Amino acid sequence: MFAVDVCNLPKTGGSMFVVFAGLFVLLAGVIVTRWVRQSAGRLSVVVAPLVLLGGFVLAPQVVDPCAPVPTPANGTLPELSSGVGQMTKEDGTVIQVPVQQVGQQVQIGTSEFYMALALETGSALYDNSSIILKSGAETTVTGAGFKPGSTVEVWLFSTPILLGTTIVLQDGTFSLPVTVPGDLPVGSHTLQAEGLTTAGDLRAVSAGVTVSKDVAPATTTTTVAPATTTTTVAPATTTTTVAPATTTTTVAPATTTTTVAPATTTTTVAPTCATGGSCAVGNTGPGGGIVFYVDLTRPAGSQYFEAAPLGAEVKRSFATGGNNSIGVMGLGTAIGTGEQNTEDIVKQSGNVAATSAAVYCSELEFGGQTDWFLPSKDELVELYTKLYQASPSLGSFTRAYYRSSSEVNQNEHIGITLNFAGGGLDYRSKTEEHYVRPIRAF
Repeated sequence: MFAVDVCNLPKTGGSMFVVFAGLFVLLAGVIVTRWVRQSAGRLSVVVAPLVLLGGFVLAPQVVDPCAPVPTPANGTLPELSSGVGQMTKEDGTVIQVPVQQVGQQVQIGTSEFYMALALETGSALYDNSSIILKSGAETTVTGAGFKPGSTVEVWLFSTPILLGTTIVLQDGTFSLPVTVPGDLPVGSHTLQAEGLTTAGDLRAVSAGVTVSKDVAPATTTTTVAPATTTTTVAPATTTTTVAPATTTTTVAPATTTTTVAPATTTTTVAPTCATGGSCAVGNTGPGGGIVFYVDLTRPAGSQYFEAAPLGAEVKRSFATGGNNSIGVMGLGTAIGTGEQNTEDIVKQSGNVAATSAAVYCSELEFGGQTDWFLPSKDELVELYTKLYQASPSLGSFTRAYYRSSSEVNQNEHIGITLNFAGGGLDYRSKTEEHYVRPIRAF
């Protein structure tokens, strides 16, 4: 387990009543002993019941065993923003995991191991990357990738509340109806499902949620097409019989046909950051990364920046071979220059993805996106400040040097790096390998 709980030992029944009762038993024993001194054979008959009574009165009270607690991350329970997910491994390692809507549920975790919340009208809602639960309402927590026959616990905290437990089915899935307590304070909380993987390793999947007194149902817009009326008038039929001064005229009645188009129902779901909606720092971007910079005054296509998740992180040098010496054009340092820096470095002949950080980023295809690049110095500082410094577990960064696409100058062998162990900028040789975290603008 990730933490060791300390249980309080049982308490004895040491109340004032017990003290007086004990004194009474002692005094009564002395008196009766003197009274039956000459009847030693009957002494045990009198004293034994008193001893038994005293033992019964002084018997220790029984306390309940210690209740279990949800799995903490690095010694403390995670406090996550709504719509942010993470997974805690058995050794305490914490990684961020995607939170996304799949059909009528929102999934937290990887494709192999996850928990999910049913998006039922009036009880749970996934709105603009936030998970909202209605206080006092029942919803269903499901999951996949767990060990068949093992037990899964579902918790809600900061103050830990065990919502329920269930047994994993033979296909590794579980389904557990849970009720959000009606007296739970509204605001930010953390939902967690913990259990065993198919390999028997302990895992905890957590997601930040918002508890609300009301959850608005999905918006439905109904448009009724106007009735279409088609009117056909048959031409008048005239029959004329020649007779002395007699004329007969017959007019067929007008025929009216009315067609009413069926009602059209349109359901509108607000887009999330990942699907083209507005974004905030910490949201999941279209490339599956983490948004770390927002500036709506910038041109469209560069108002948001996201950093790729841990799965795209590698170690590389600044460029390849002789290109580590001079002539590399990665001189830009401001926000918005990393993409051009990367293009300039890639243009230098001889650079390859296996050794060059810039070429690796430019050739990366991740989350369905291909426009990743090596961050400039200021872009790397913003990433460190808004993600790692604000929430160390967000992004799962390493406490080590990370490389930027900025260099000291064209004729130096030095590139600018940022030490995530303390936040200090440093000038390091271009031939050294350091961590690389690709970013993209959208």
